[in-house]
Amino acid sequence: YTCCREGLGVSYGLNWALAARGVIIKDKSFHNLQKSELQKKGAITIGNIKLMLSFSSSVTSHISSVSNIFVQDGVIGSSPKCDVKVRVISDNPSATLSLANILWETPSRAISHDSCPLTVYIASSISSSAMDFLRIGSQASNGFAAADVERSSLVICGKAFADGTAVKNALAALAAPVIFAREGLPLSAR
Repeated sequence: YTCCREGLGVSYGLNWALAARGVIIKDKSFHNLQKSELQKKGAITIGNIKLMLSFSSSVTSHISSVSNIFVQDGVIGSSPKCDVKVRVISDNPSATLSLANILWETPSRAISHDSCPLTVYIASSISSSAMDFLRIGSQASNGFAAADVERSSLVICGKAFADGTAVKNALAALAAPVIFAREGLPLSAR
């Protein structure tokens, strides 16, 4: 008799870590997939969105309602002494691939040991009614990015993940205080 089986898409440790961030896994969560594996799951490379300051738990509720969740860990900064760990939690493999191309790779254990990691929530398939609920409907027909400095979070909805410049600027703005606190100098390089 075996009660618990971990495998591709099933990691109890990851599921608990995501639950601590408000995301409940409905079916599977895929952690740090290689770019080729993300493409097998349907990711495509996408190549103009507004940046707004706010946050909503409806995004984590939306992500929790999706069957497959994609998690990617990475860092901003090249020095282990002052880099900022980032965990991307997404409902879309293409969005995950887009962020994987921006972030530097890091061991997944590094995220859980960081005192101030950033969390990026991507809800690409969130409904337009949910965006209306957030009072940004017509202003963000393609999506939006919202930074929450107090929670060290970035929320990306709709197709906003495709705007690499907006995503990089939002990540840089969130990471800068952490890098400064660790006596580093934030520079955009990627």
